[in-house]
Parts: sequence; C-alpha cells; structure tokens
Amino acid sequence: MKGTSFFNILILWNMENPSSKILAYSPNWVGDAIMCIPALKAIRKVYSGCDLYMLAVPWVKEVYEFSGIPDYIITYDRRSLHRGLKGTYKLVEEIKQHRITTSFVFPNSWRAALIPWLAKIPTRAGLSRRFRQLFFLNSSAKPEKDFKLKHQVFYYLSVVKVLHPDIHKYEAEVTRTPLLSPGADTKEMGLVHAERLRLKPEKPWLGLAPGAQYGDAKLWWPESFANVADRVAKEYDAQIVIFGSASESDIARRVMSRMKTRCVDLTGKTSLKDAMLLLHHCKVLLTNDSGLMHVGAALGIPLVAIFGSTDPIHTGPFGDPGKTVVLEAKIGCHPCFKRDCPLGHKQCMSEIRPDDVFESIKQLWEK
Repeated sequence: MKGTSFFNILILWNMENPSSKILAYSPNWVGDAIMCIPALKAIRKVYSGCDLYMLAVPWVKEVYEFSGIPDYIITYDRRSLHRGLKGTYKLVEEIKQHRITTSFVFPNSWRAALIPWLAKIPTRAGLSRRFRQLFFLNSSAKPEKDFKLKHQVFYYLSVVKVLHPDIHKYEAEVTRTPLLSPGADTKEMGLVHAERLRLKPEKPWLGLAPGAQYGDAKLWWPESFANVADRVAKEYDAQIVIFGSASESDIARRVMSRMKTRCVDLTGKTSLKDAMLLLHHCKVLLTNDSGLMHVGAALGIPLVAIFGSTDPIHTGPFGDPGKTVVLEAKIGCHPCFKRDCPLGHKQCMSEIRPDDVFESIKQLWEK
C-alpha cells in the first residue's frame, strides 16, 4: 500500500464493502433529476450492493420513486420543515442517523456542498464550482472545459468520475435509452388513472406540455400550440391532453381558449408520478424545453421539442434520436439563456412555424 493515501484506501474500502451507504444529492429541477439518472446507474455499478440514499426536494422525489434506483429517499423540504438554520440542523441530524460513508453532490451551490460536510460524511465528492472545494468537498475536480458543448447527462456523470476516473467503461450501458423502462403493471396503472380522469384510452393521444418553469423565453406561443393541436385532432381523431403543474394552469387555459377542439386539461390535477404514468399513453408529446420534455424522452415517448432561449446540445431531450424531433430557430441571438427575451420580441419562437411543427408530429405519428 506504499504511496496510497488514507483517503484512497477509504474509497477502495467503500467500493468493496457491500454495506457502504452512498448519498446522492439530487439536482432541484425535474429535468435535471432525469438527466442525473445515468449518474445514479453508474453509482450502482461501482458500488455494487451498496445502500443508495437520495437527498431530494419534494417536487423531484417522485422521479426517483418512479425510477426505482435509490433504496431510500430523504426529502429535503427546504420551504417548510427544513427551512432556516433550525430546519437545516434537523435535516443534518436525520442524515447522520444513516451513517453515510460517501456523498456525491450534483448541484453546484454552496448549500449543496455544505450539508454533507455538516453531516460529517467522510467522503464528499463534487465539482469545483464557486470555491466549494476549499471548504466542504474533500474530493473534487474542475468541470471539463467543453462541458457546455456536451449534454448535461455527461456533466452529472463527471461528478461520479471524481472518485472513479474509469467510469467511462460503464458509459454506454448507463446512458442507454430509454433511461426509464417501466413494466407492464406500470402501464396498467396508467390506464386506471386515465379512466378515473375520464380520458379515452382507446383514442390516440397528443400530449401538450406548453409550460416551462424557467421563464417566458422558453414558451412557444399558446396560439401556435392551439393551431397544431386542432390540426392533429382533425387529422387523426386524436384526444388532446395538456400536462403540467398547477403553476402552468394559466398557460393551459390560454391554449384551450384558442382551440376549436375539446381537450382535457390535467395541469395541477395529477402528481408528477401520475403524469408519468399517463404520458405513456401519448402517441406523441409536443413540448417546450421543460421537465416534462425530459420525462417524455426518458420514457421513450415520441416527442417534438421546441427550443427558444436554451441550447438543445446541452439540455435537449436525451432519448432515441428516431423518436425525437428538436425544432429551434437559427438566429443570431439564440441561445441567449435568458428567462425573458432581452430584445422583447421572442423572434426565436416566432420563427418556429405551426406548419413545421405539424409536419414533425406527422412524421412521428405515422412511423
């Protein structure tokens, strides 16, 4: 063992010890939680037989429940139960009870690095962002210089690579699509939910996800969603179903008010897990760059994704290329990564015509 540090010995012991307890600190957005799944699969590979704990905020934990990858989920309710110093102390004490040996920190924030440090987890791995490595992480690496030219999936895999430089040997396996493969019983549950919501499983569905949490610059025009939905309903006798959270109910109403066809609005009426069950029954999903776009891609649902202010190279749908169509306007200011259009015109969205979107849906529908 000459030349081997105590820290490296600890890492090797964790890998070989089947009773190792690993904590993965989840990103805080639904889309990022989906893009983190290959990294979790990689952890499963290098720590065979470990107990895998997920630390996740309430609105993304259903992604992990659905995936079945973690053994345990610790809910980080930072808006209520774990709010402020007292709440943080309560969370830290809960983590300590599990005697975690290693943590992987996927978010870039100071807080995300601080909590495993406060919980006295021996090995704390993450990427060197905002000088966190000077204080809270005892194993870190700088992000690759070209990380923005690669998909975010590989950014999260690089967090695992901090402790396991040979992680590339599992890359093809853990990134195989679809990322989520629910069984027949899961699809059956979706049918039960469909009947409860008075949906018609016997008709083909066009799913719409016209919202996006990040900001208005990611939203295609409601009238354009309505135009395409009406045409698909007429062409294929399709049922139109709008998906989204309660905060996206307003944009759903704006789409519906411009439609001639009757549609079913599920915004705010299902949990994320129920929405994932129901999305399985969509023939095609039409979506902005949103959490539901990533969910749809992970489930292997054919989809058309519309990109405005963001870059599909970095955060596009990670799925079968034969089942995904990405539409973006190649104009000078795209991508700007802004929440709202700094020029006030959203030309990147206006350039994406309903005719082109309809033809893309038709291409997937008739495959």
